[in-house]
Parts: sequence; C-alpha cells; structure tokens
Amino acid sequence: MKINYISVVVFNQKINSLSRWVGKFTQVLKLMTKQYILKIVELAKVQITCHDQALAAYEHSRLIKTYAKTSAITKLKSHEKDDNLISVSQTFNPLFVVQTMPKELAFYAGWRWFELCQLAGISKILVIECRDVSSIDVAKNAWQYLFSDHVFDMTQADSLMQMVKLFKVIPKEYLQVLLASDYSHSALKSVENMTGVSRQTIRSQLESLPKFEETKTSILDMLLSDGS
Repeated sequence: MKINYISVVVFNQKINSLSRWVGKFTQVLKLMTKQYILKIVELAKVQITCHDQALAAYEHSRLIKTYAKTSAITKLKSHEKDDNLISVSQTFNPLFVVQTMPKELAFYAGWRWFELCQLAGISKILVIECRDVSSIDVAKNAWQYLFSDHVFDMTQADSLMQMVKLFKVIPKEYLQVLLASDYSHSALKSVENMTGVSRQTIRSQLESLPKFEETKTSILDMLLSDGS
C-alpha cells in the first residue's frame, strides 16, 4: 500500500494546527480560572449589595415588566419543592460578584434569581467571583446582562416601548457593542433594525400606551406586597 507523501504532510499540518488551538484554549481556561472563581456562599454570613457601577442597570431592571406574575412567584416560597426549584434555577444563573471587603460582596450581573432566593429564604447561592475588578468593565457587564436577560421576555403589549426605553438608557458605547450593525443613534431606529417592526408601528405603541411608571420599588418589595 502506497502512502501519499503530500497527504501525510497535510495531515501532520492539521494535527499541529489542532494542537496549537488546544494549547491556546487551555491557556484561556487557565486564565479564566485565575480571574474567576465559582463558589457557594451562605447569605447569613456575607453582605451582598449592588455594585455602584452596576446600579443604573439594576435600577432600570426594576422597571421592566415580564410575563412572570409576581403573585405566582410569591407563592413559591410556601412549598419546599418550589424552594428547591428556585435554588436549582439560581445555579443555572449564578450571581456575578466582586469582593469589596471581608464578608462583603457587590454584584454586577445575575441578580434575577438571587432576589428570588432571598424571597424564598434560601440560605445558600452560587456566585462567580471576579478576583480582579480592574480587568472588567463593571457597568458594561451590568448592561449586557440586563440586555441578555430581558430582551426576549418583555410583555408583548408594551415590549416595543420597553425596548425603546432600554436602548435610551444604555450608554452609547455599550449599546453599539450589543447591537452591532443594528445600532442607530435613534432608539426607535435601533428597535426597528432589531425587531423588523416599522417605526410607525413603534410610534403607535408609544403613543397608545400610558406613561411607563418609573417606580423605585424593588422587585423584592413588589413580590412581598403582591403576596400580602
């Protein structure tokens, strides 16, 4: 059986290329392991607050309406099996934090299920801690989280309006990265580019809906009051 020399050379080149790729990928994983740490924290033993640079995104998240009924979510706290459901769901969506002081953490992403864990009285949560806060743009990460978490779950009745308002509050330099070619200086045009809905339809929804209530009530407060 004859072996084609050229084929052997090409094969070796592909193996070498794959080896280099695996090597680079391994280096990236090692870098991520050094920069981030995944761990379980007991809420009773640590104070967790919103990072100052993530506060604008966090506050805006309180204004976004979703399909989830607050009354239904509140009832979850009365059933042990549902507490487990919340806890498991939180492990799929860990809280991103940085350590600010001993036994003090500040979150900048992943807060949705964290708040539900607090409501349900769950004692332990999963967090991803960034060891070097200077290596990340906290505000950018917060806005990216908010965008990715809510862009597909806004209520249909006023989703266009909520998207316009969201695009208006996200800083321009971050919005350009998030929307890429769909970005426009006009929030209405950006929504049009992203959804395919005409600006006339978007304007009609903006004009037909009542003014979006900008309450400062936290999600936790809304859940508690709704369930009372």
